[in-house]
Parts: sequence; structure tokens; C-alpha cells
Amino acid sequence: MQNQTILVIYQGETFAVDYLKLYESSNKFREMMKTYLDSGVDPQMLQLKILYDKFTSRNISNFLKMIQNKKNDVHSQEIVEICKIAKLFQAEKLYDKSLSYVHNRIDPNFTVSEDFDELNGEKYLELEYVNDSNTQDSYNNEFTAQNDTNPSINETSTINYTNDQEDMT
Repeated sequence: MQNQTILVIYQGETFAVDYLKLYESSNKFREMMKTYLDSGVDPQMLQLKILYDKFTSRNISNFLKMIQNKKNDVHSQEIVEICKIAKLFQAEKLYDKSLSYVHNRIDPNFTVSEDFDELNGEKYLELEYVNDSNTQDSYNNEFTAQNDTNPSINETSTINYTNDQEDMT
């Protein structure tokens, strides 16, 4: 599964994310993938939709970059929202790091009030099959060859995952 990407869709924008980095960093994504992996489904046949629409696309993009240890341009005032996104994804390392940053530099009393527990019947993330099985293959070929010719797809993949940056910005 090296270098596989999965498409993440948020408010009409599509982000190509390193599948393994997302799988390693997000407990929620890993839990969602379990049934598909147990059934032998190729992750390239799936896409992840973020149904919760209270975030900015910029912060979703930066969150996806951060979990892949890719360069990002998060401003300190945006870390609060990054913290909420990390909670949604159950990305514990990034959540703890961003919460610590907020407590130390912005608001020592900050807590994430959103509860993204889906026991209330609300769905926040959804895995679905890519509509056209050729879409992912053609996307991968186009993306590798000419990433900047398709402005609706944002590249967020990286090679190394350390997520150990000292300064969140």
C-alpha cells in the first residue's frame, strides 16, 4: 500500500491524501476502514467525505498536510479550528499538540466543545466508493504527471510522517 492516496472531499474540494498517513494518524478513519479492509476492498476504490461543514477549506487542507508532516501555512489563530478537526478525526497526536499550543499561547482555558460522537445519529465523516472505478486511476495518473493542471484537486501527500514539529505554525 505504499504511496497510495485516498481522496478526501470537503465542500466540493478534493484533496489527495497519503492513505497510510491518514490511516496511521486518525483513529476514526482506521475504525471506518476496518470493515472495508476485512472484506478485501482496495482503499483506492474509496473516498472520504467530511460531512461536518463548520470548518474552512483552508484549515481542512492544512490539517491534512499536518497529519502527513507536510509543510503548511497555519496561522496561530487557526490552531483552534485545527484542534477541532483533529478531534473529529480522532487524530490524538495532533489534537494533543494543537490543544497544548492553544493552552500555552492563546487561551489557557480553551476546550473543544464539539462532541463528534456519532451515537446521536449524526454523521460527520463518510466513506463511500468512488463513483467511477476509472476516476481514481485516471486521477492518480494525471496527478502524478500534471498536478497543477487540475485546480480542483489539492495535493497533500508526503513521504515521511513524524508529526513532531515543535512550532505549530
